[in-house]
Parts: sequence; C-alpha cells; structure tokens
Amino acid sequence: MQQIADRIFLFTSVMQQLNTVVIIDDEYIILIDPGFFPQEITEIQTFIRPWETPTRQRFMVITHSHFDHIAGVSYFPGYQLIVSEKWDRANEQRSRARLERFDGEFYVDRPWHGLLSPILSNHTVRDGQKIGPLLFFATPGHTQDSLSILYQDVLIVGDYLSILEFPFINHATNDYETTLRLFLKIVADYPVRLLVSQHGHHAQTLAEIKQRVVVSQEYIRSVRRDVQNTIDQHLSAEYLTNKAASFEYLGGMISVGLVEAHRRNVLRIWSEYHEADPRTQNTAEINYINQPLQNT
Repeated sequence: MQQIADRIFLFTSVMQQLNTVVIIDDEYIILIDPGFFPQEITEIQTFIRPWETPTRQRFMVITHSHFDHIAGVSYFPGYQLIVSEKWDRANEQRSRARLERFDGEFYVDRPWHGLLSPILSNHTVRDGQKIGPLLFFATPGHTQDSLSILYQDVLIVGDYLSILEFPFINHATNDYETTLRLFLKIVADYPVRLLVSQHGHHAQTLAEIKQRVVVSQEYIRSVRRDVQNTIDQHLSAEYLTNKAASFEYLGGMISVGLVEAHRRNVLRIWSEYHEADPRTQNTAEINYINQPLQNT
C-alpha cells in the first residue's frame, strides 16, 4: 500500500500492476477498481475496515468492463456500485468468462463457483456528472464504457496514459484520440497535480501528464502512418501485422507480451480506414479484432 496524496491510497496488484485507488473522505469511502487476487483484496478489506463507520457512505467505481477490473466487485457487498451509463454488457459477459478461465488455469480460489454474478450497479453516470466528491468524465476509446474520475486535484484515468503500455484501442481510434484531447482540457480547466493510471506508476507532475498524452498520440499517429503507407503500396494487412514484433515504441521494440495488442491496434485502424468501402475489408481480419482481447 502507498499513500499518494492526502486521503488517497494505492494498492497495486501483481496482476499487470493493476492499481486500486482507495479514498478516505470525511463523508465517504471510495474504492476504484477493487483489486484482483483474493489475498490482495483481503489486504484492502483489512485496511478500510476501521474507516467503515455508519456516517460514511461507501462507493465503488469500476472504470470499465474488462476482467481484471471487475474481479473484486463481489468482495464489497455494502458498497454502492458506480459504472458508466455506456456500460458494455456484452464485454462484461466476455470478461466474466475470461475471469473464470483465468482462475481455472492458475488455480485461483474465489468465494463463488463458475461465473462471477452479473454486475448490478446502483448508479450509472454520464459525462460531467457528480456523485459526492467525484466528477466523472466519459472517456471512450479503450472501451466504450471507460470512465475517468476527478477527486480534488487527482485524476484517475483507468487504462489510459500508463507508463507500461501503449494505447490498447478496443473501441474506436477516433474516440481514443478525442479522449486524449479531453485529458489535456481537463488538466487545463482543473488544478490537476497527480494522475493515476490503473496500470503502473502514477504521474506526479503536470509536465509528466502532458508527456504521457503526447506519447499516446504519437503512437496512434505512427500506426496510422504505417497503415497508410501499406495501403499506398497496395500491400495487405497481413504484411503489416507480420511486422508487429519489430514495431518500435519509446526507443525500443515492444515487449513480446504486447505484440498481440499492437497487432490488434493495427488491424482495427486498418479496418477503420476501409469502413467507407466494405468491399475492401477482409472478413477474417474484422472477426479477429472483434474477438475479446486477453489483455486489459
């Protein structure tokens, strides 16, 4: 556990360095993405128990519907659950199935058998809505239901702006780019001094926050250039995806574990370039990018 600001604590899982944010407010206890492995969740439960007084409301926020972010929901039954009004039920179903496969493969014991129960939220929030001390922003692109949250001067952005990974575009590239521009607007309009990504270390200065946005924007522009050059040379998407392992990011080759995520980004952007003329699309490619991503 790490205290990163007044009233704000971070618990980091060994699972993809997933961050759970715990906010202990005078009137609220707030959990954002409540952990992954049972032992880690127990640590969070033990930490917050002394603060769970009758006078504090209890909220849990899920930033989006991927399997690593929903695994801890049922461990906190007394908390009011907040999700986006764009919550993706189909993606949630895939994520619950993915969680069951993961637990079965790695022998993870949880207090239920079979699939995790469907997510039943108490509140669905829209862009710009406030609940208690939290201000919510709709930030689609990674998923259609991605939420970001502002608490005082701390911005929590889900699976964006991580130092561990390039953009994972599971919804739409244009939406992803719009969200990146929104982050710049938020830090211009509000006194944000710290940014928490749900994977990896947080950004502690405004300059670092802006740099992370720039790096994400440049990654997308680079993939777009590769796709456009491949189309101009009348080459196939397969030619480009075969080069995925040699793609350079932040001055080096992307890691072996992230090649598949990059390949999916390439095919998504390739597909988006051809949407105006469906005859140019390869059905196998479209089916491939619409399969559930095994990463975050």
